[in-house]
Amino acid sequence: MPGDRTEGGVVPQESQIPLDLVGGIYEAALEPQRWHGVLEQLEGYLSASSSMMLLQDVEAKDASFVSSRGLGPKLMQAYCDYYFYLDPNIAFRKDKPEGTVTASHLIVPEPEWAESEYYRDFMRHFDAYYTAGAVVMRDPRRIGTFGVQRPRRGGPFGEGELARLRGVLPHLRRAFQISRQLAAGEVERQAMLALLERLPTGVLLLDEHRRVVFLNRRAESILAAGDGLTMTAQGLQVTAPGLQPALERLIQEAVETGAGRGSGSGGALALPAGAGHDSYQVLVAPLRTNRVRMDVGRERICAALFVQLRNAQPALSMEVLRDLFGLTPAEARVAVALVHGRKPEEIAAASETSRFTVRAQLSSIYEKLGVHRQAEVVQRVLSSPAVLSDGNHGEGPS
Repeated sequence: MPGDRTEGGVVPQESQIPLDLVGGIYEAALEPQRWHGVLEQLEGYLSASSSMMLLQDVEAKDASFVSSRGLGPKLMQAYCDYYFYLDPNIAFRKDKPEGTVTASHLIVPEPEWAESEYYRDFMRHFDAYYTAGAVVMRDPRRIGTFGVQRPRRGGPFGEGELARLRGVLPHLRRAFQISRQLAAGEVERQAMLALLERLPTGVLLLDEHRRVVFLNRRAESILAAGDGLTMTAQGLQVTAPGLQPALERLIQEAVETGAGRGSGSGGALALPAGAGHDSYQVLVAPLRTNRVRMDVGRERICAALFVQLRNAQPALSMEVLRDLFGLTPAEARVAVALVHGRKPEEIAAASETSRFTVRAQLSSIYEKLGVHRQAEVVQRVLSSPAVLSDGNHGEGPS
């Protein structure tokens, strides 16, 4: 609507903004793939032919699109790589507070704009001339902006259209805030789940309905073996007769506490394993995740099960041991062998070295770890970050 005016530049009342547009903005905050449709609605509302939302990293001098319409992939990439730095709108907004709304014809005189590299080599390629935009969010490192464009024949964006932009801007700002909080939570969640994957213990996370919503690789292998604990459509099942009610009681107690409806602490359970295996040790514990984001999908995590064989041996990385304690490759092999329960004589035989060599290596290990006995070596190694390595770096045990 070129030339549309709002008397005195008054911001439209909330009731004047289309409800489906407002609702779409908040839906896009939760589901980013919806931004493309929201931008189309905003273009119609502001009489524009194209639009973009982007984040600028002030420190890294980098720009990335949140979403855009009307620009092909090549133009989008060219903007991020080069034309972003020539954009007079960005230059004008970079020091402006959140909520600043302006238009290109108010920033740069039209003759200068028409001859600018930014217009001639970039905007002209998607039939855009006039622009309007706003500072949606900013923090010490980043600035988020929204902009719309239209052809020269549409005329400059009038005060009425800028007033409409001011009216919808609070919703865009809140949507950005929601998206940033969700993104931060997602980073935290992914980091937490990645850490769980590195634990030598099987970990299962349960929601408030006692459903398993996450299990790490170690837990997957334990359940796949099916010789102590399995998972069916009915949930976790103990293979040994008579122990299923005890497991269900511990899970129920932990879930109720994790959901804020109980005060139990869970508990431990020993489960017989199949022939040739030691027993499994199971710890069931409540998780109060209101202070740490641990959601998986949209489910709230309320309890965790930790499962491992009683005498399970962690997969240790030789490289990590060498880096942590300053061990030589040979000393790292001896340390891992001790953790795996081998005696010095067995280590010497397996590595085809003499007992005197292994004793000398042990003496060096004691000094570097600050211990005096083999048992202390095992304790230091198992209480170090080495147990969080994936065991795939460096040589395996002799």
